[in-house]
Amino acid sequence: MRNNHIIPSPKGGSSGYILLNLSTLFIMKRQTLLKTIFLFFAMFSFMSGLYAQETVKGKKIKVRGTATTRSIDCNGESLLISGNRHKITVKGYCFQITVYGDECSINLESVRLITLHGNKNKITYKVNPEFKTRINRFGDYNRVDAL
Repeated sequence: MRNNHIIPSPKGGSSGYILLNLSTLFIMKRQTLLKTIFLFFAMFSFMSGLYAQETVKGKKIKVRGTATTRSIDCNGESLLISGNRHKITVKGYCFQITVYGDECSINLESVRLITLHGNKNKITYKVNPEFKTRINRFGDYNRVDAL
């Protein structure tokens, strides 16, 4: 009986105690953990969907490919960058910038929302006194500097 646990049974039980072995406890803990993980991801997905609907504005300027060097006039639009090792200078105000690539270097004049899904990106932006820039980091080793 060294691998078993005895716990009182709920009211109405016939013997007064329930005998549980360690494998049953492990399964019960595992099911609770799985339910918790599922609930977390369900809430995260729901909130992400609401947030994405809230922040989309105007048309999106898209940059794709690998290792491009560009200068872009944002004019209040949203900028979507995918691909790796881009060097981009963004002039004017951007509502939001979303980066899905890795190792990109992006210089911004003004931006309201920065979302980084990639890794090892370097973003610099000028602080705008009219609003605070929000930053969402989902990737690793991303650097964001305010000037």
